[in-house]
Amino acid sequence: MNSLNSSISSHQKGQHLALQDRVIIQVLRSQGQSLRQIARALNCSPTRVKYELERGQISLYHGKRYRYDAQAAQRRYQIRRLNCDRKQAFLAKTRFIKYVETHFFKQGCSLDACAGRALASGAFTRNETVCTKTLYHYVERGLLQIKATDLPECLSRKTKAKRERQHKRQRGRSISERPAAINQRREFGHWECDLVL
Repeated sequence: MNSLNSSISSHQKGQHLALQDRVIIQVLRSQGQSLRQIARALNCSPTRVKYELERGQISLYHGKRYRYDAQAAQRRYQIRRLNCDRKQAFLAKTRFIKYVETHFFKQGCSLDACAGRALASGAFTRNETVCTKTLYHYVERGLLQIKATDLPECLSRKTKAKRERQHKRQRGRSISERPAAINQRREFGHWECDLVL
């Protein structure tokens, strides 16, 4: 029995295929195994194996035949991964960022006022600006010259709403539930209630 078939793959469902998974696909496909058998060996769906076999093919004999190659598939995957994340608007909108920083430091405007003034004056279009929330995120990340200490409201603002716990542990009766006779202090032993208050 081949050691490749007996070993359990480290691939987990929902994760991207690694180079070793692609090598397993290449070897099992060259042995003539079906998509379902390869999928069982990798612990993934047959559709995923089918798409991987289609994406990772290289042409042989001047484009007359095609074969799956794990190394080529891995290279193509890494190239696609470089372009898959969301691009930051910070680099594309540096002119607006400079505008906000100059108005913030020279005129003492808030970030919201700077963003609103840029749109109201017609100096920038909506596509050339970022929203106020994004500006505050840039301040938190340290991308702007404006620091969190420059924003007086930013440090004192409590972002989490205060809420009462639903299942709060009861530790005895409340002092507000005491009998009215205790307030007259005629019986011995009721003086400590005033000390608790």
